[in-house]
Amino acid sequence: MSTGAIDQDIWQPFMAAYPALDFELAASVYSEELLHAGGPTRVAQDRESYLADLRAFFDRAREIGDAFAIEFRFTERIVGDGIASERGVFRIDIHLASGERHPSYGRFHVFERVENGAWRILTDFDELGATAEDFDAAEPIAG
Repeated sequence: MSTGAIDQDIWQPFMAAYPALDFELAASVYSEELLHAGGPTRVAQDRESYLADLRAFFDRAREIGDAFAIEFRFTERIVGDGIASERGVFRIDIHLASGERHPSYGRFHVFERVENGAWRILTDFDELGATAEDFDAAEPIAG
């Protein structure tokens, strides 16, 4: 099956949300039943807790003038009938208000499903520690 609908429903909006610091757009890609684990604090969270942290992150960045961009690349994309598993590497480009710029790399593994006609992330695991080489070796979103 094609990954085009997943890209349209999840990855493109999520990547657009980061530079705009658009919490609502970022939150829209997640299932109401989201489970998240990992992140910089290495915790397991339900949707409410994870999205509260994401909102605080965006609000803080806006307050102090930091900017971000995020890109995802894939090492595995398995799509079934209304369910999918995707693994890959992400890069967050960090542009601090101080003028400092640097990329940060990590890995992710998500399970997604179609809910009300749109793909949504049901489970999300992410961790830091990937490299630029890992990112370059993974497959970008097509198109």
